[in-house]
Amino acid sequence: MVYLGRVVWGTRPVMLWVSMLMMACRSSIEVPESDSRERVAVEVSEAPPEVTSRIVSGVLDPVKDSTIAATRGGRIIRLGLDPGERVNVGTPLVWLDDREAQANLKIASGRLADAEANLEASELKMTRVEAVADQVSVAEYDAARIEQDRARALLVTAQAQVDLASAVLDDHTLRAPFGGVLSSLTGEVGEMLMPGQAVARVVDDSELEVEVRLLADEVAQLMQSSFVIESGDVSVPAVLRHAAVAAEPATLTWPATLLVSQTQTLRAGMPVRVQIGVTTEGVDAVFSMSALNEAGQVWVVGADDRVSLRDVQLVGEFGGQLLVKGVMPGERVVVHGAQALEEDEIVVVLEASP
Repeated sequence: MVYLGRVVWGTRPVMLWVSMLMMACRSSIEVPESDSRERVAVEVSEAPPEVTSRIVSGVLDPVKDSTIAATRGGRIIRLGLDPGERVNVGTPLVWLDDREAQANLKIASGRLADAEANLEASELKMTRVEAVADQVSVAEYDAARIEQDRARALLVTAQAQVDLASAVLDDHTLRAPFGGVLSSLTGEVGEMLMPGQAVARVVDDSELEVEVRLLADEVAQLMQSSFVIESGDVSVPAVLRHAAVAAEPATLTWPATLLVSQTQTLRAGMPVRVQIGVTTEGVDAVFSMSALNEAGQVWVVGADDRVSLRDVQLVGEFGGQLLVKGVMPGERVVVHGAQALEEDEIVVVLEASP
């Protein structure tokens, strides 16, 4: 409720009091221009609501997902799982025809075995030459050393070929890169995949996110906002992951992303309701923004109609109202005409039109 009052400098005639009461009943308060006394409007502070909230709709998306594609291509000979099944890191999803890769690995492995045997023989020869170094020529010694070095180089090359053949063979089995859920599997047995062709998608459902649009009041109170994801009878809390620094001009809303970690009954792609709440826990009272001065103080009208200047703690704002600590519900605060007030002045409070 909004009131209007005047500072009273001592005792006033009764007729003035009656006249002021009559003025309060008008649709607006008019004070004669000749009356130079300071006018002040006061407002009764209100108790803050426990929670103000609204519900919006959204769709859950995975924070992390991966599309599995054929690295080298090949014909599908086996599919491991069906969409919707859970996977672990490295779980095989698609097998490609690997007969050629198997053959190449076998050849490379044979060459590696030959290189190892050759190195062993060259090292044995070098050991014998070194044992009789004083009895062999420099040319014979150098030849043994060169043969050993060549054998070592051949072994390195053979090992690299085995590693490459093994990698190529492993590429013929498409695996899950992390644990989660097999979201989709588009290939069929017998289908020929080209290099780079996508065949499956895995999502990590341990963390999901949903995008919402925040209103200006909600952005102003982000530190006291709460978010709940609802689907059917399931309600799980969410936390703010990211909020845009500026509103979108077309909608005057702030895009924001909420993170959901308790996902036992939720899945990516699931439509959900998002309850956006602003809690006023720790807030004593709510009143108009015009009551606060630049020093973070308000004029409070006491029970004896005396005004006093009070320091308050601004918690935030919501719906054009200040959320503060330091003023209790029901106390009257001056919202207009406080510029000339002095501590302990007496104010006559009159009801004014809204």
